[in-house]
Amino acid sequence: MTMKIAIITDEVSQDLDQVLAFAREFSLDGLEIRSLWNKLPHELTDEEAARIKEGAAEAGLAICGVATPVLKCDVEKDGEIPGQVDCLRKSLRRAEEWGAPMIRTFTGWRTKEPQKVFPRAVEVYREHLLPVIEGSSVFLGVENEFSTNVATGAESREFLSLLDSPRAKLVWDPCNILYLPDFSDPFEENFPAVRDLIGHVHVKDAVRTDGKKEAPAESVALGDGGARLLDNLKALHADGYRGWISLETHWRLQQQLDEGVTRSPKGESFSSGAEPASRECMKRLKQWLSELDGK
Repeated sequence: MTMKIAIITDEVSQDLDQVLAFAREFSLDGLEIRSLWNKLPHELTDEEAARIKEGAAEAGLAICGVATPVLKCDVEKDGEIPGQVDCLRKSLRRAEEWGAPMIRTFTGWRTKEPQKVFPRAVEVYREHLLPVIEGSSVFLGVENEFSTNVATGAESREFLSLLDSPRAKLVWDPCNILYLPDFSDPFEENFPAVRDLIGHVHVKDAVRTDGKKEAPAESVALGDGGARLLDNLKALHADGYRGWISLETHWRLQQQLDEGVTRSPKGESFSSGAEPASRECMKRLKQWLSELDGK
């Protein structure tokens, strides 16, 4: 049995029907809900949430995750935490309604010395976030996101070791390593630190743009960049990982997405031009996984 494949909704469209059609065409296993109708999961109405549940069920798709922006904030400011907890509570309601096993979370906007913020971030998780999901069946998927305090493999291991909770697992995105100012190999230097912590996987690809003052990397099609995606997938497969792989394309055929949009993905400004790029990337992802399964 291969790993299960999903698409993050706004990497196709803000229109649910278009997302479902894409998923059917590629015989996907599920959807990861980030934004639809220009709304994040916690902003959806009950009617909209019901439409997503019914549409996914009719298409034979599981909802594998709820991609929230929880703790994309300054975690050292007490005043920002109540809003994050409210977002998580509303997102948990959707996750339970949809049968989603994972809610994606972060660790606060990245500081100059991220590890010094780890104790505070751990405190926020223990005192404010983990109590919200107590009694539920979901886990919090902590993503190694380049714009947040946990980005590298080593940082992921250190943070999750400090947190020490079975209800928190890593959302592993090897491509995010490429966006950090200091280069380290996403596979050889980072994957070994996290291979036993992974609860969910995001895939996208990028090339380093050393020498530019803008973002340290630019998005490209899967396999055309330096994220070492196939190496990561081969190792995961060999390790017996049979969980979810969500395509998070980020690449667009016509032009690069604005950095501000990629830091906080949502709505038409993000989804514009997404489907053609995701179509190309999904073909490659499905081919890779098929070859791993020997099909």
